[in-house]
Amino acid sequence: MSNKKILKNTMALYTRQVIVILISLYTLRVVINTLGIEDYGIYTVVAGFVALLGFLPGTLASATQRFFSFAMGEGDKLKLYQTFSVNLVLYAVIALIAWTILQTVGLWYIENYLKIPEGRTLAAVSIYKMVTISFVVPHSQLRK
Repeated sequence: MSNKKILKNTMALYTRQVIVILISLYTLRVVINTLGIEDYGIYTVVAGFVALLGFLPGTLASATQRFFSFAMGEGDKLKLYQTFSVNLVLYAVIALIAWTILQTVGLWYIENYLKIPEGRTLAAVSIYKMVTISFVVPHSQLRK
């Protein structure tokens, strides 16, 4: 790869990052104006609690990719189908475990220990349930 191409790609990535930051700052301003500081804070804390399990999707994707690549490299279609089936079951089981933990321990924590302003508990629990659904349901299923 030539140095010019590396420089061009680097500049494109930096430009993209600057654009993403500017859009994020603008949308943050709009969201805070719409929700207000108090509700935005509740949303951030509740969504952050769910984000603690955010390492799971990336880890699962990396592990799955490794096994798919290995099976494809061997050219064994049966092994590829078996890998797919096992991964599908594992994803479902891990999603069920994550859902159970989030709906028991997480909900209990939010209702009992999180300092939420009077009258906003129902909103916080509703937000929490929506965020857990978006965490457990695959993103590709949300687009269909």
